[in-house]
Amino acid sequence: MRWQHPSRGLLAPGEFIAIAEDSGQIEALGRWVLQTACAQLASWSRDPDMARLRLSVNISVRELRDPRFVQHVLGVLERSGAPLKQLKLELTESMMLENFDDTIAKMNAIRAHGVGFSLDDFGTGYASLTHLKRLPLDCLKVDRSFVRDLLSNPRDAAIARTIVALGHNLDLIVVAEGVETEAQRDLLQSFGCQAYQGYLFGAAAPVEVLNLAAHSAAQRGASAPAPASPRYAPSPWAVAAMPPRVAAMPPGGGADARARTPRTGLQRPCRRPRTWRRRRAGRHGACPRAAHGQRALRRSSRTGVRWRWSRR
Repeated sequence: MRWQHPSRGLLAPGEFIAIAEDSGQIEALGRWVLQTACAQLASWSRDPDMARLRLSVNISVRELRDPRFVQHVLGVLERSGAPLKQLKLELTESMMLENFDDTIAKMNAIRAHGVGFSLDDFGTGYASLTHLKRLPLDCLKVDRSFVRDLLSNPRDAAIARTIVALGHNLDLIVVAEGVETEAQRDLLQSFGCQAYQGYLFGAAAPVEVLNLAAHSAAQRGASAPAPASPRYAPSPWAVAAMPPRVAAMPPGGGADARARTPRTGLQRPCRRPRTWRRRRAGRHGACPRAAHGQRALRRSSRTGVRWRWSRR
Protein backbone atom coordinates (compact mmCIF):
# COMPACT_ATOMS: atom_id res chain seq x y z
CA MET A 1 0.00 0.00 0.00
CA ARG A 2 1.17 3.52 -0.84
CA TRP A 3 -0.31 6.95 -0.14
CA GLN A 4 -0.34 9.49 -2.96
CA HIS A 5 0.16 12.63 -0.88
CA PRO A 6 -0.93 15.89 -2.61
CA SER A 7 2.36 17.68 -1.88
CA ARG A 8 4.91 15.03 -0.79
CA GLY A 9 4.23 12.54 -3.56
CA LEU A 10 4.12 8.76 -3.11
CA LEU A 11 4.68 7.74 0.53
CA ALA A 12 5.68 4.29 1.77
CA PRO A 13 3.71 2.67 4.65
CA GLY A 14 6.50 3.37 7.13
CA GLU A 15 5.82 7.10 6.77
CA PHE A 16 2.15 7.07 7.75
CA ILE A 17 1.17 3.78 9.45
CA ALA A 18 2.58 4.86 12.83
CA ILE A 19 0.65 8.14 12.58
CA ALA A 20 -2.53 6.24 11.78
CA GLU A 21 -2.00 4.01 14.83
CA ASP A 22 -1.36 6.96 17.17
CA SER A 23 -4.39 8.86 15.88
CA GLY A 24 -6.73 5.87 16.10
CA GLN A 25 -7.35 5.75 12.34
CA ILE A 26 -5.60 2.43 11.82
CA GLU A 27 -8.76 0.36 12.35
CA ALA A 28 -10.72 2.24 9.69
CA LEU A 29 -7.71 2.07 7.38
CA GLY A 30 -7.33 -1.65 8.01
CA ARG A 31 -10.99 -2.31 7.22
CA TRP A 32 -10.69 -0.38 3.96
CA VAL A 33 -7.53 -2.29 2.97
CA LEU A 34 -9.14 -5.67 3.68
CA GLN A 35 -12.29 -4.76 1.73
CA THR A 36 -10.24 -3.50 -1.21
CA ALA A 37 -8.01 -6.60 -1.21
CA CYS A 38 -10.98 -9.00 -1.13
CA ALA A 39 -12.74 -7.10 -3.92
CA GLN A 40 -9.56 -7.35 -6.00
CA LEU A 41 -9.26 -11.09 -5.33
CA ALA A 42 -12.86 -11.55 -6.43
CA SER A 43 -12.12 -9.63 -9.63
CA TRP A 44 -8.99 -11.68 -10.31
CA SER A 45 -10.85 -14.95 -9.75
CA ARG A 46 -12.95 -14.17 -12.86
CA ASP A 47 -9.85 -13.61 -15.00
CA PRO A 48 -8.00 -16.79 -16.11
CA ASP A 49 -4.68 -14.92 -16.29
CA MET A 50 -4.97 -13.62 -12.72
CA ALA A 51 -6.95 -16.32 -10.90
CA ARG A 52 -3.87 -17.98 -9.41
CA LEU A 53 -2.59 -14.80 -7.70
CA ARG A 54 -2.73 -14.39 -3.93
CA LEU A 55 -2.88 -11.32 -1.76
CA SER A 56 -1.36 -10.73 1.68
CA VAL A 57 -2.84 -8.14 4.02
CA ASN A 58 -1.04 -6.81 7.10
CA ILE A 59 -3.09 -6.79 10.30
CA SER A 60 -2.48 -4.19 13.00
CA VAL A 61 -2.46 -4.80 16.76
CA ARG A 62 -5.64 -2.76 17.23
CA GLU A 63 -7.50 -4.83 14.64
CA LEU A 64 -6.41 -8.09 16.21
CA ARG A 65 -7.53 -6.96 19.68
CA ASP A 66 -11.01 -6.12 18.40
CA PRO A 67 -13.47 -8.74 19.76
CA ARG A 68 -15.32 -8.58 16.41
CA PHE A 69 -12.19 -9.22 14.33
CA VAL A 70 -13.15 -12.74 13.24
CA GLN A 71 -16.69 -11.74 12.29
CA HIS A 72 -15.43 -8.73 10.38
CA VAL A 73 -12.91 -10.74 8.29
CA LEU A 74 -15.36 -13.51 7.46
CA GLY A 75 -18.09 -10.99 6.68
CA VAL A 76 -15.89 -9.10 4.21
CA LEU A 77 -14.93 -12.34 2.50
CA GLU A 78 -18.53 -13.46 2.20
CA ARG A 79 -19.78 -10.14 0.81
CA SER A 80 -16.95 -9.82 -1.71
CA GLY A 81 -17.07 -13.40 -2.98
CA ALA A 82 -13.26 -13.62 -2.84
CA PRO A 83 -11.68 -17.10 -2.87
CA LEU A 84 -10.71 -17.76 0.74
CA LYS A 85 -7.54 -19.72 -0.01
CA GLN A 86 -6.08 -16.83 -2.02
CA LEU A 87 -5.97 -14.50 1.00
CA LYS A 88 -3.23 -14.42 3.62
CA LEU A 89 -3.19 -12.28 6.75
CA GLU A 90 0.23 -11.14 8.00
CA LEU A 91 1.02 -10.68 11.68
CA THR A 92 4.18 -9.44 13.38
CA GLU A 93 5.95 -10.88 16.39
CA SER A 94 5.06 -7.91 18.60
CA MET A 95 1.38 -8.91 18.38
CA MET A 96 2.12 -12.16 20.20
CA LEU A 97 3.19 -10.56 23.47
CA GLU A 98 -0.33 -9.82 24.76
CA ASN A 99 -3.33 -12.13 24.87
CA PHE A 100 -1.45 -14.93 23.16
CA ASP A 101 -4.15 -17.54 23.73
CA ASP A 102 -6.85 -15.17 22.42
CA THR A 103 -4.75 -14.53 19.30
CA ILE A 104 -4.41 -18.26 18.62
CA ALA A 105 -8.18 -18.75 19.04
CA LYS A 106 -8.94 -16.00 16.51
CA MET A 107 -6.39 -17.34 14.05
CA ASN A 108 -7.81 -20.86 14.28
CA ALA A 109 -11.37 -19.58 13.74
CA ILE A 110 -10.36 -17.76 10.54
CA ARG A 111 -7.99 -20.47 9.33
CA ALA A 112 -10.78 -23.04 9.55
CA HIS A 113 -12.39 -21.26 6.57
CA GLY A 114 -9.25 -21.55 4.42
CA VAL A 115 -7.53 -18.20 5.07
CA GLY A 116 -3.76 -18.49 5.69
CA PHE A 117 -1.49 -16.66 8.12
CA SER A 118 2.08 -15.41 7.77
CA LEU A 119 4.50 -14.28 10.47
CA ASP A 120 6.14 -11.12 9.15
CA ASP A 121 9.62 -9.76 10.01
CA PHE A 122 10.61 -12.95 11.80
CA GLY A 123 13.69 -12.61 13.98
CA THR A 124 13.29 -8.91 14.81
CA GLY A 125 10.68 -9.15 17.60
CA TYR A 126 10.28 -10.99 20.87
CA ALA A 127 8.38 -14.12 19.93
CA SER A 128 9.92 -17.28 21.35
CA LEU A 129 10.20 -20.65 19.69
CA THR A 130 7.40 -21.81 21.98
CA HIS A 131 5.14 -19.19 20.40
CA LEU A 132 6.23 -20.25 16.93
CA LYS A 133 5.43 -23.86 17.74
CA ARG A 134 1.88 -23.07 18.84
CA LEU A 135 0.88 -20.53 16.19
CA PRO A 136 -1.29 -21.87 13.32
CA LEU A 137 0.93 -20.44 10.58
CA ASP A 138 1.36 -21.22 6.90
CA CYS A 139 4.29 -18.94 6.09
CA LEU A 140 7.41 -17.51 7.71
CA LYS A 141 9.02 -14.37 6.31
CA VAL A 142 12.73 -13.62 6.68
CA ASP A 143 13.13 -9.96 7.59
CA ARG A 144 14.92 -7.72 5.10
CA SER A 145 17.49 -6.72 7.75
CA PHE A 146 19.02 -10.20 7.42
CA VAL A 147 18.87 -10.15 3.61
CA ARG A 148 20.38 -6.71 3.05
CA ASP A 149 23.93 -7.68 4.15
CA LEU A 150 23.58 -11.34 3.31
CA LEU A 151 26.62 -11.38 1.02
CA SER A 152 28.98 -9.38 3.24
CA ASN A 153 28.02 -10.43 6.76
CA PRO A 154 28.50 -14.12 7.62
CA ARG A 155 26.25 -13.77 10.67
CA ASP A 156 23.34 -12.52 8.60
CA ALA A 157 23.88 -15.43 6.22
CA ALA A 158 23.92 -17.89 9.13
CA ILE A 159 20.71 -16.42 10.58
CA ALA A 160 18.94 -16.52 7.22
CA ARG A 161 20.03 -20.13 6.66
CA THR A 162 18.78 -21.09 10.14
CA ILE A 163 15.39 -19.42 9.62
CA VAL A 164 14.91 -21.20 6.30
CA ALA A 165 15.79 -24.57 7.84
CA LEU A 166 13.53 -23.89 10.83
CA GLY A 167 10.61 -23.01 8.59
CA HIS A 168 11.01 -26.11 6.48
CA ASN A 169 11.23 -28.33 9.57
CA LEU A 170 7.94 -26.82 10.78
CA ASP A 171 6.38 -27.44 7.34
CA LEU A 172 6.06 -23.71 6.62
CA ILE A 173 6.58 -21.75 3.42
CA VAL A 174 9.59 -19.42 3.83
CA VAL A 175 9.65 -16.07 2.04
CA ALA A 176 12.70 -13.80 1.97
CA GLU A 177 11.94 -10.07 2.04
CA GLY A 178 13.95 -7.27 0.45
CA VAL A 179 15.68 -9.31 -2.28
CA GLU A 180 17.26 -6.78 -4.65
CA THR A 181 20.05 -8.63 -6.46
CA GLU A 182 20.44 -11.94 -8.23
CA ALA A 183 23.36 -12.80 -5.94
CA GLN A 184 21.10 -12.51 -2.88
CA ARG A 185 18.47 -14.67 -4.53
CA ASP A 186 21.00 -17.32 -5.57
CA LEU A 187 22.44 -17.56 -2.05
CA LEU A 188 18.98 -17.80 -0.49
CA GLN A 189 18.08 -20.46 -3.04
CA SER A 190 21.15 -22.44 -1.99
CA PHE A 191 19.77 -22.31 1.58
CA GLY A 192 16.53 -23.89 0.34
CA CYS A 193 14.41 -20.74 0.17
CA GLN A 194 12.06 -20.84 -2.83
CA ALA A 195 9.94 -17.69 -2.38
CA TYR A 196 11.10 -14.07 -2.45
CA GLN A 197 9.88 -10.51 -2.62
CA GLY A 198 11.76 -7.33 -3.44
CA TYR A 199 12.83 -4.93 -6.15
CA LEU A 200 14.56 -7.72 -8.07
CA PHE A 201 11.12 -8.88 -9.18
CA GLY A 202 9.24 -5.59 -9.35
CA ALA A 203 8.59 -2.30 -7.61
CA ALA A 204 5.28 -1.23 -6.08
CA ALA A 205 2.82 -0.24 -8.80
CA PRO A 206 -0.93 0.28 -9.30
CA VAL A 207 -3.04 -2.81 -9.85
CA GLU A 208 -3.69 -1.78 -13.46
CA VAL A 209 0.03 -2.11 -14.18
CA LEU A 210 0.15 -5.57 -12.62
CA ASN A 211 -2.88 -6.66 -14.64
CA LEU A 212 -1.24 -5.42 -17.83
CA ALA A 213 2.00 -7.26 -17.05
CA ALA A 214 0.18 -10.52 -16.29
CA HIS A 215 -1.89 -10.34 -19.46
CA SER A 216 1.18 -9.57 -21.54
CA ALA A 217 2.98 -12.56 -20.03
CA ALA A 218 0.00 -14.80 -20.78
CA GLN A 219 -0.04 -13.66 -24.39
CA ARG A 220 3.66 -14.50 -24.68
CA GLY A 221 2.89 -17.98 -23.42
CA ALA A 222 4.80 -17.52 -20.16
CA SER A 223 3.41 -18.69 -16.85
CA ALA A 224 4.51 -15.48 -15.09
CA PRO A 225 6.40 -12.28 -15.86
CA ALA A 226 10.09 -13.15 -16.13
CA PRO A 227 12.17 -11.54 -13.35
CA ALA A 228 14.43 -8.87 -14.78
CA SER A 229 18.05 -8.26 -13.95
CA PRO A 230 18.17 -5.21 -11.68
CA ARG A 231 21.31 -3.88 -13.35
CA TYR A 232 20.58 -4.29 -17.04
CA ALA A 233 16.82 -4.26 -17.42
CA PRO A 234 13.99 -2.64 -15.47
CA SER A 235 11.20 -4.76 -14.08
CA PRO A 236 8.10 -5.11 -16.29
CA TRP A 237 6.01 -3.26 -13.71
CA ALA A 238 8.41 -0.34 -13.52
CA VAL A 239 8.65 -0.01 -17.31
CA ALA A 240 4.90 -0.01 -17.74
CA ALA A 241 4.51 2.64 -15.05
CA MET A 242 7.09 5.02 -16.51
CA PRO A 243 6.10 7.75 -18.95
CA PRO A 244 7.37 7.23 -22.53
CA ARG A 245 9.89 10.07 -22.36
CA VAL A 246 11.62 8.34 -19.44
CA ALA A 247 11.29 4.78 -20.65
CA ALA A 248 12.82 5.50 -24.06
CA MET A 249 16.58 5.17 -24.36
CA PRO A 250 18.32 6.64 -27.43
CA PRO A 251 20.73 4.30 -29.18
CA GLY A 252 23.63 6.75 -28.86
CA GLY A 253 25.53 7.85 -25.80
CA GLY A 254 26.37 11.28 -24.49
CA ALA A 255 24.32 13.52 -22.26
CA ASP A 256 21.01 12.13 -23.53
CA ALA A 257 21.80 8.52 -22.67
CA ARG A 258 19.99 6.97 -19.74
CA ALA A 259 21.30 4.41 -17.29
CA ARG A 260 19.25 2.10 -15.12
CA THR A 261 19.72 2.20 -11.37
CA PRO A 262 20.66 -1.21 -9.89
CA ARG A 263 18.11 -0.97 -7.04
CA THR A 264 14.84 -0.14 -8.77
CA GLY A 265 15.57 -0.71 -12.46
CA LEU A 266 14.33 2.77 -13.28
CA GLN A 267 16.20 4.80 -15.88
CA ARG A 268 17.95 8.04 -15.04
CA PRO A 269 19.98 10.48 -17.10
CA CYS A 270 23.71 9.88 -16.97
CA ARG A 271 26.41 12.42 -17.69
CA ARG A 272 29.86 11.95 -19.09
CA PRO A 273 32.39 11.94 -16.23
CA ARG A 274 34.70 14.91 -15.96
CA THR A 275 38.25 14.38 -17.20
CA TRP A 276 41.47 16.34 -17.26
CA ARG A 277 42.81 17.59 -20.59
CA ARG A 278 45.97 19.29 -21.69
CA ARG A 279 46.14 22.18 -24.13
CA ARG A 280 48.86 24.53 -25.18
CA ALA A 281 49.16 27.69 -23.10
CA GLY A 282 49.07 31.22 -24.43
CA ARG A 283 51.97 33.60 -24.85
CA HIS A 284 51.59 35.27 -21.51
CA GLY A 285 53.57 34.44 -18.45
CA ALA A 286 53.34 31.21 -16.53
CA CYS A 287 51.41 30.89 -13.30
CA PRO A 288 52.29 28.64 -10.37
CA ARG A 289 50.74 25.20 -10.28
CA ALA A 290 47.31 25.42 -8.60
CA ALA A 291 45.64 22.92 -6.32
CA HIS A 292 42.13 21.51 -6.13
CA GLY A 293 41.45 21.46 -9.84
CA GLN A 294 42.35 25.10 -10.53
CA ARG A 295 43.87 26.06 -13.87
CA ALA A 296 47.66 25.78 -13.89
CA LEU A 297 50.59 26.05 -16.29
CA ARG A 298 53.41 23.59 -16.60
CA ARG A 299 56.53 23.81 -18.74
CA SER A 300 57.69 20.70 -20.52
CA SER A 301 61.11 19.61 -19.25
CA ARG A 302 62.10 18.39 -22.72
CA THR A 303 60.87 21.07 -25.14
CA GLY A 304 60.23 24.04 -22.90
CA VAL A 305 56.69 24.40 -24.27
CA ARG A 306 54.17 25.44 -21.69
CA TRP A 307 50.92 23.45 -21.29
CA ARG A 308 47.77 24.52 -19.50
CA TRP A 309 45.90 21.86 -17.51
CA SER A 310 42.23 22.50 -17.08
CA ARG A 311 39.16 20.54 -16.09
CA ARG A 312 36.18 20.11 -18.38
